[in-house]
Amino acid sequence: MVNLKHYDPSVRYTNGEIVCPGISLETYPEFKSMHRNELVAVSGTVQEVSYYRVLLSQAHFEFTGRHIGKDKD
Repeated sequence: MVNLKHYDPSVRYTNGEIVCPGISLETYPEFKSMHRNELVAVSGTVQEVSYYRVLLSQAHFEFTGRHIGKDKD
């Protein structure tokens, strides 16, 4: 299970959580060495939406190598 935060600097609201169950570290070994505030592009099929959470199935991740917030490049 991967838990991520939604990030959009142009919007002023609390960032929501993106939950992606069933993710394999063999498929995405980058998760083993990720640091806080690394920017990851996520796509998938929306299974459920609630006030602060989006549940995705068949998630795909693109690791950008960039950081957000205080660690911004």
